[in-house]
Amino acid sequence: MIEPPASVNHIFGYDFSNFTAFITPVDEFDSISSYPRYQIDMKLVSGQSIFDHMNVSYDTMRSDKNPVRYVRNFYKSQMSEGDALWWIDDGDDSVPELSPVIRNYSSLDSGTRDGIKAELFILHPEILSNSSNKYKNVPAYLASRYGVVCANVRDIFTAGGQVILQNVDGAEFRAPQIVGELLRLAPLIDIKILQKTAVELSNSWGHHVNDSQSSKELWLSEIDRHSSTLGLDARISDLYERAVGSIAG
Repeated sequence: MIEPPASVNHIFGYDFSNFTAFITPVDEFDSISSYPRYQIDMKLVSGQSIFDHMNVSYDTMRSDKNPVRYVRNFYKSQMSEGDALWWIDDGDDSVPELSPVIRNYSSLDSGTRDGIKAELFILHPEILSNSSNKYKNVPAYLASRYGVVCANVRDIFTAGGQVILQNVDGAEFRAPQIVGELLRLAPLIDIKILQKTAVELSNSWGHHVNDSQSSKELWLSEIDRHSSTLGLDARISDLYERAVGSIAG
């Protein structure tokens, strides 16, 4: 049974009531501030306001030091795989403020490109698999986190075809170029991975992670799991650690 609209008073041809019961879920965003807009629907049925959907009262939300997090968490729960919220993260100083100008990945300087690729290796380790869909989450991440678009994500990792590597016994073997890129960026990744929390990794990877382990241990297990489909002659985590050690040495 559909509940009737929340209590509405009528006077002189106008409807009025407590506005919090009639605010609808956000369906558009302010083009200047990039924050959500809200609409009021005086015919909204009881229990269907944005606050009902977010399971928080208006008073609780307005008193919170970070009220936007309730909206973000609600819309994150509604997203499909590969989607991302493009408006600013809640007080996360590690997230760069987006420029109003959309940039092409190819126009970025090499240091910026390497920094982005290092983040992609950490937060989207599935790109090290042989899945045909392994890059599907990358475009949304680039746009929402950096305001960057890339015409062909695959090319930024695979240009050059294959690389020659050595296993622990010194025997040479061929590996996809993306593995070579991982090893080239290993020192940078090793710095960035220590800045990640188990919660951030869990959100990015789409499954719960054991927060009793270090972020690096968690990530090494994750890249071994995904790269197991590549048929390499060595564990990718061993190759990575050797690459880091060779720079440190």
